[in-house]
Amino acid sequence: MGGEGGALRLRSGRWPCRALRLRSGLVALRSGLRPLGALRLRVVGAERDDLADELVLMEEGILFVFPFEKLDVWCFAVDLVDYVFDVLERFPKNKHFRLIGQMESAVSSIAQNIAEGKGRQHKKEFIQFLYIAEGSLFEVLTLAILFRRRDLITEKELQKIRKQSELIDRKLRGLINYLRTKDPKAKRP
Repeated sequence: MGGEGGALRLRSGRWPCRALRLRSGLVALRSGLRPLGALRLRVVGAERDDLADELVLMEEGILFVFPFEKLDVWCFAVDLVDYVFDVLERFPKNKHFRLIGQMESAVSSIAQNIAEGKGRQHKKEFIQFLYIAEGSLFEVLTLAILFRRRDLITEKELQKIRKQSELIDRKLRGLINYLRTKDPKAKRP
C-alpha cells in the first residue's frame, strides 16, 4: 500500500475496493457504490501490508454483497458513470439535451447490463448482456468524441473517458472469454 493518501485497488475477500491509508494507520475502503450520491467508506484496522486476505469489512450491520458487486468490471463501470455525470453537469442546460440524455443513458447502461446479466441463470445470457454493455461503452465513447468536437468537453476529459473505457472494454472481453472457456457452447451471437 502507498503512503498517506495513496490509493490502490485490491481485493478484500472476493470483491474489489479502493483503499486509502490514513494517518491513524487505518485503511479506508471505498466500494464502487455511491448510494444517493453519498460516498460510502469502510474503515478497518490493519496490522500488516499484505491486506488482500486479511481485511475485515465492518459497517453498521453486515451488508449483503450482491454477486455483480464482486466484479471488477462493474466497479469500473460505476466509476465511469460518476465521472461522466460530473462532466455532464457543467454542460449548458439548453443545448444538446438529447445527446446529453443519450450519454447519461448509455453510460449508466454499462453497469446496469453487467448487473442484470450476472443475475441471469445461464452463462449464455450473461455473455449476451456483457456484449450489450460493450455496445453501450462504444456508444459512450462515440458521444464523448462528438462532445469534444463541439468543444463541450476538454481533451483531458476525453482522454480520461477513453482510458476508463479501454480498461472496461478489456475487463469485459476478459470476462466474456473466461465465460466462453467455461462453457464452449456460449459463442458470440
